[in-house]
Amino acid sequence: MLDMDYNKLLKPTKPNICLIQPSQMEIWAKKFPKCFGKVAGDITGYEARVRLKEDAVPRFIPHRDPPIPLRGPTEKELERMEKAQFIRPVLYSEWASPIVIEEWS
Repeated sequence: MLDMDYNKLLKPTKPNICLIQPSQMEIWAKKFPKCFGKVAGDITGYEARVRLKEDAVPRFIPHRDPPIPLRGPTEKELERMEKAQFIRPVLYSEWASPIVIEEWS
């Protein structure tokens, strides 16, 4: 994660807001090595709760193919995220929505 340009990722709307300097990233990476590793870790000691409306109905929204020029980079990023254990493939889910692909300039 250290090789990512977080300034592009955060897309600050005003100058000098949310800008992360590389030196800060190095300090954070040394202080919190589990957060900045190449592989995602498990979250322990935290219980997540998902609150739904009582009348919520599961919806499965199938994916749409990305534009042809973005297919290669999208597949590569999905493979990277799967290898880093951020995502995993599933055969079936009652709840699903497609990801949004945006090309960074």
